[in-house]
Amino acid sequence: MKKICRLGIGVALMLQAFPVFAGQFPDVPDTQLHADAINHLASLKVINGNPDGNFYPNRQVNRAEFLKMLYWLKGVIPYPASKHCFLLVQDIPNDAWFTNIVCDAISEGYVSGYADKTFRPQQAVNRVEALKMMFTVLGLDASASAEGTVAASRNIDVAPSAWYMQYVAAAYALHILPIAGQDAVRFYPDQVLLRGEAAAYLMNATTAHAFSTSSTAMTSSLTRTPVSSEASSVPSSSVSSKSMANNAASVTDLSIIKQVDYPFGDDGVFVGKQTISYRFPVKQAGVASIVVNVGDTSTQGDVTCRLYKLQGGDNNFSLEYYIGVQQQGSCSLRVALTPGSYQMDVQPRTLNAAFTVYAKNVKGDGNDGFSQAKNLIKGAPKSGQIETDDGADWYMFKLSSQTSTMLELTNESNLKCLIYPMEDVDIYGFSGPQCNQQYDFPAGTYYIGVMQRDNHASRQSYSVRLK
Repeated sequence: MKKICRLGIGVALMLQAFPVFAGQFPDVPDTQLHADAINHLASLKVINGNPDGNFYPNRQVNRAEFLKMLYWLKGVIPYPASKHCFLLVQDIPNDAWFTNIVCDAISEGYVSGYADKTFRPQQAVNRVEALKMMFTVLGLDASASAEGTVAASRNIDVAPSAWYMQYVAAAYALHILPIAGQDAVRFYPDQVLLRGEAAAYLMNATTAHAFSTSSTAMTSSLTRTPVSSEASSVPSSSVSSKSMANNAASVTDLSIIKQVDYPFGDDGVFVGKQTISYRFPVKQAGVASIVVNVGDTSTQGDVTCRLYKLQGGDNNFSLEYYIGVQQQGSCSLRVALTPGSYQMDVQPRTLNAAFTVYAKNVKGDGNDGFSQAKNLIKGAPKSGQIETDDGADWYMFKLSSQTSTMLELTNESNLKCLIYPMEDVDIYGFSGPQCNQQYDFPAGTYYIGVMQRDNHASRQSYSVRLK
């Protein structure tokens, strides 16, 4: 048997009632944000202190250290014969404390190296790298629900096109996020993970949802409230009192979901800053204009709107999504729709704002969405104009093999672009492609949205080229 279960710790973690343990480290007082998680996991030997007796909750965690925590949490011992992984990564010594763990994780497909054949075991792991490792090593379900996507989208620094969006959304769906001390509107994905935060990640992964060990397979306890077939508001999810106690910011009632028929209109008053989501079927292809207005506002960004085409089934994570253009007191989209199911999320930035939403068919310019994206050929520039009532122009390209290239966009001071890797793309590293930056693009399909940086108050010309 390749894996040996280490005393069933992973199973025990899932079955215990999680009693509160007295402080075990002098530098982790009861008032420390993650004291409960640190003390409990330390009592089970999933994490440990330093020779001087301290835990150092504010010290950075590197990639090898976090892998070790995950292996001990899962309750497995790495397979010794897999330690010879030098053909895959060239910076793993033969006799380091982490050699067996890193090589085993690589052989199992849990992690992979960078394009230069390094793993960088002693490099500090950031928040989203750690999330991806958690999902792969622990076998957590990374198919984010629409509710998780809504919650992740509340963080203004989590780009919908980022490689890690799927993991952040799934972490919200499983209530791994948020953790105590997390900013209400920013996630800081590139911020280095600290030891105390790592304990909170692991604790939330075990309290909310199960993962498989070599001896036992657990199933998720998450329940989702079905959406009414009529146009009505229903809470999309709930959180246990235990999760609420562990998190500084409650994620109860992640959104109100309204099932509507397209085209549609609606008005009302937001409850605080709660998101309202509209789900609707589209039977015939066409171009939609969707405008959200909020009252009594004076600054840009008072309301955001995003539109997703849902994949259907249990996996509502969307690779096709559109970001609305924000102006003072409004957010708008012009999108080419194709038959299927869609969800539009509307979130206010001010409390209890009155709003109106209108969605209707309009005539587009022939380049309003994924379905109308123009093909890019390497070395051949495409020119275009973003009109005052336009949301974005769309392009796509396919690569048959990994290619080092750059997606070049002119007029970058007024325009921006997002690169959307599709399902056939394996983003092996920990950063995704960005416009006007050289990148080793893996083989697969990519879509590009070119859009206004700020208010769409004037026509903007540009050219885009795959160099």
